[in-house]
Amino acid sequence: MTRMTGTRSGAHRRVSAAPAAGRADTRLVVIRGNSASGKSSVAQGLRDHHGRGIAILGQDVIRRNVLREHDTARGANIALLGRVARDALNAGFHVVLEGILYADRYGHRSARPGRPLRPRPPRSRCPSPTRGGL
Repeated sequence: MTRMTGTRSGAHRRVSAAPAAGRADTRLVVIRGNSASGKSSVAQGLRDHHGRGIAILGQDVIRRNVLREHDTARGANIALLGRVARDALNAGFHVVLEGILYADRYGHRSARPGRPLRPRPPRSRCPSPTRGGL
């Protein structure tokens, strides 16, 4: 089943009306950034601060270590990241997905892995040390 939704440009697109992934008490946090920008450290800091119940899902771990593939637009890691994130959310874990996650390859897939996630409050952006933040 699909439904139509409007976009910023006023165009409409089809969106799957499949059940949402995750539970009402789980969250997906996506940390994107350049190489060596501290994504893994931030993810680990979240786990250190909040304790158990947080699954850290690293793009490089899945892509390089598990699948040993190059970062391509049709890489198997893209779907696998979505499946692992969805299953962890459904199992009651908060998920921290971290990686470079190029928007042209992962943009629509990483934020909504396969099925739409439960609606969440608007996300906030972390201040950038290079843009006068922190």
